[in-house]
Order: sequence, then structure tokens, then C-alpha cells
Amino acid sequence: MRVKIFSRKKEEEKPQERRKYKRIAIDAYVKATLLLGDISQDRILLSKDINPGGVFLLTDDPMPVGTLLNLKIQTPTSTGFINAQARVVRIARSSDAKSIGMGLAFTRIEDKDKEELMKHLYLGYHYTNRNIRLRKA
Repeated sequence: MRVKIFSRKKEEEKPQERRKYKRIAIDAYVKATLLLGDISQDRILLSKDINPGGVFLLTDDPMPVGTLLNLKIQTPTSTGFINAQARVVRIARSSDAKSIGMGLAFTRIEDKDKEELMKHLYLGYHYTNRNIRLRKA
């Protein structure tokens, strides 16, 4: 008599979530300024999602991983800009797989800017509106 032994495969482990904050889908215009010595390059980009620890920016021309950027973030309901410095940590397709972009982790953000961002994200002040225009910084 032959006996077949079947072993069950261990469930594949999901990658551990490293984010401290949950990302919120929000359309915010972001002025990203490349930090490279005396060279200054500005881009106006749209966010896919954001949290107090970082942002995913939509772009067909992402910057290399490790690139440092100064950011001026304008949420649809903010009266001014939220200022931060960030580093590109990944290049990827957006969560809906419709567009490409770059994930940025904030490396420096003042407490007042972080509080302002949290107010818009977590107290229900955010909404989606692609018709807003970026004010001059």
C-alpha cells in the first residue's frame, strides 16, 4: 500500500507595513524643488496619497531613489503651504495601477506644518478637487 504525504505550504508572509501613519487619498498640488548643490529644478506635481510621514506623487518622469526635494504642499482647503523636505524612497505604479509615481518620505517637517497636514487629513477637511490651482510660493 502506498501512502502519499501531502504537506501544506506555509502561508506566504505579507510584507510588514512600515508606515507609522495610514495614507489618505487626497489631491494636493506639490511644488517639488530638486536639492542638488546650486542647481534648482522645480516641478508642480499632484499627490495620489499623503500622510504626516510622506507622500506619493504622480509623475511620468520620476526622480531617482535617494533624491532630496524641498516640498511646498497645497491641500485643497489650506490657506498657505505646508513645507517639508523629503527623499525619494521608491518608484512604483500607484495603488490603482493606472499611473506611475514616486514615494517620498519626509526627512524634515516642522511641527506646525505636520499639525496643519494632520488637521486636513484626519479631521475631515480634505476632499478631492482637481480644479484647484497652485498659488505662487
